[in-house]
Amino acid sequence: MDGYYEAGLRPWDHAAGALIAQEAGAWVAGGPGAQPGGALTLACAPALADGLRALVGAE
Repeated sequence: MDGYYEAGLRPWDHAAGALIAQEAGAWVAGGPGAQPGGALTLACAPALADGLRALVGAE
């Protein structure tokens, strides 16, 4: 899988997933102007960040 997004995460889901992804070198972000969290979390290889944001409407 090259990219992943999910909405409606619980705080513990987001914290664990974001930490693992970031430690592996992934780009992790939230929706427009927001930090990653329960509303929306995106994770992918840094080179795919712009495409994933556009795909899920998080520009």
